[in-house]
Amino acid sequence: MSLLDTTKDLYLDALETLIQFYPEQGNNVMGNQRIITNPTNAMGILRQDLIKTMGLERTKAFILRYGWNCGVSDGLRIKEMKWASEKDILWAGPKMFTIHGHAYAEPLITKSDFKKGTLHFEGISRNSFEAEQHIKLFGLSDSPVCYTMVGYASGYLSMVMGKQVIVKEIECEGKGDSQCRWVCKTIDDWDEDPTQEMAFYESLNIEDELTKMYDSVKIERDNLQAAIKVHNQLMEQLLSGKSAQSFVDVIYQITNIPVIIEDDKYNQIAAAGMDATEAILHTETFKKQMNQRDLERIDKKQTIEIAISNEQYRLITPIIVGQSIVGYCSFINTSFKEVDSLILKQLAVICSLYLFNERTVFETEQRLKGSFLEDILNKRLTSQEIYRKANYIGVELGTEYHLFVLEKSSKNDLINVEIEISDQYVIPTLSKYYKDRNINILLTQQSQRIIGLLPIEQFEKNFINLENFFEKLISYLEEKFPYCKFVLGVSSKSNDIEKAPNLYEESIAASNLAKQQNNIVFYDDLGIVGVLFQSGKLDNIRDFCNKTLGKIIEYDRSKNSEMTKTLYFYIKNGLNLYQTARDINLSIGGMRYRLQKLNEILEVDINNPQISFQIYLALQSMVVLGDLDIRI
Repeated sequence: MSLLDTTKDLYLDALETLIQFYPEQGNNVMGNQRIITNPTNAMGILRQDLIKTMGLERTKAFILRYGWNCGVSDGLRIKEMKWASEKDILWAGPKMFTIHGHAYAEPLITKSDFKKGTLHFEGISRNSFEAEQHIKLFGLSDSPVCYTMVGYASGYLSMVMGKQVIVKEIECEGKGDSQCRWVCKTIDDWDEDPTQEMAFYESLNIEDELTKMYDSVKIERDNLQAAIKVHNQLMEQLLSGKSAQSFVDVIYQITNIPVIIEDDKYNQIAAAGMDATEAILHTETFKKQMNQRDLERIDKKQTIEIAISNEQYRLITPIIVGQSIVGYCSFINTSFKEVDSLILKQLAVICSLYLFNERTVFETEQRLKGSFLEDILNKRLTSQEIYRKANYIGVELGTEYHLFVLEKSSKNDLINVEIEISDQYVIPTLSKYYKDRNINILLTQQSQRIIGLLPIEQFEKNFINLENFFEKLISYLEEKFPYCKFVLGVSSKSNDIEKAPNLYEESIAASNLAKQQNNIVFYDDLGIVGVLFQSGKLDNIRDFCNKTLGKIIEYDRSKNSEMTKTLYFYIKNGLNLYQTARDINLSIGGMRYRLQKLNEILEVDINNPQISFQIYLALQSMVVLGDLDIRI
């Protein structure tokens, strides 16, 4: 049964006559007490300002006490009236609350004994102005927000019962519930300890609150000043062209807290306040302890604290360039203050600027080098202009060099889109690979083909085997881009930069062969047939081999013989019968028979120099293409 249905039976309709309006006097009264009305929007703005100024907890306490005093005031009026039962007095409270316009309040459970001091009073409220304003200004809350209602009910019931009553809101429209639901009990009737709720009703000492607020503002001011000091010192280091190591050194001097900078792959960039071994250990621990939840929080650009051990913690904030996280700044300590987070964020900002500047310089340098190499290959520059520009961008071209062509293809036809996406990353990855090894090269890109000019002197100075280096490079790239296959063609060497276009053709020929057999092919290993392969027309080369050697190859296939191999070694040995017989472990008689048979099958004189040269080109081409196995 609802409150409105029972109003007349309980004589609660008389409460509506308590409020008297005297507009000519600008005076509204309830009983003998003046009252005023306020728009709910204004009350909402007051709540908003209080929360911004005092914080949520202090605001809650303030509004609860306001509601308490309103309830106490109405309780005094109600106690002066005559009521038939305790139930009428209890139900008068929700009726008064409704009349004031706070919400529509309806009791559901009423159990009381004023003499014994016991109470169990439950009900619901709908259309709460507090919930409405809170949602409007702050959105849905995680906890109940009707502080005035709770305070009012506590004050009213405490007054009419003569014993302190604690009210709790267990459902609330402000957090998305369909209604507000409240439970009222005396302190003794609550099973759980009501100490926390009672603390909200304790009177505030305004002077103490102002002192606390002043102290809080002072702490914020000091933190801001400390952060500004750190920012200025870090900016000075940045503008002086100092490295990331100088940044962490400055931070450690100011805070005396160990600090680490790591990239987005958890590789250490710089550290201070710990030795190298300890820093590496912290980084390895960091890799293992970062769980998915922590990563998601950092991805949202949050500063978080994670436990390294029971006695040590890491405060970590991301370094962001553009929209991407490129690294992390961390403090290592037993505990952290608010100012530590501010300082760490300043370090992250400076690191962002530093890494952005490094990236910009790096990309600009690579564009300059790429454009320079294209000009060389397309013969747009004179020799004098080439050396002048090379000196300008810090590339030594006075010594021997190789040109190489690196080509990539998909390991799977279904992922060509990923291959296209990788185009923008391969050159930077390759450039960084060389830069990390202090090798200064020129790189440019044409479609799926990357072209590089590599001074040999840099390898010789560091005792680097070129073939091993390229093998490691291919492995590195295929690890970085697992859906790609890479092949490499390396030209012969030259110390004449004007021959670069010719060496480029050689490297393309070697690259074309690399696609047929190995990942890496050096043009010098091709011998004289390299000239043939510079055309890049492998089908034409195979046709030439077929026309020249097709009959002997077919003979070997049908007879399971080794006539082609015999021919190869005979011509390679300069048509020396005896040397060839020894090489293939054949008698002289057997060798003469084979030579006679070869002339018959090929229908030519293989001892003719012009014919033998043509045959050798075909044989060598088959070896290079992998179509002829010459192992004895």
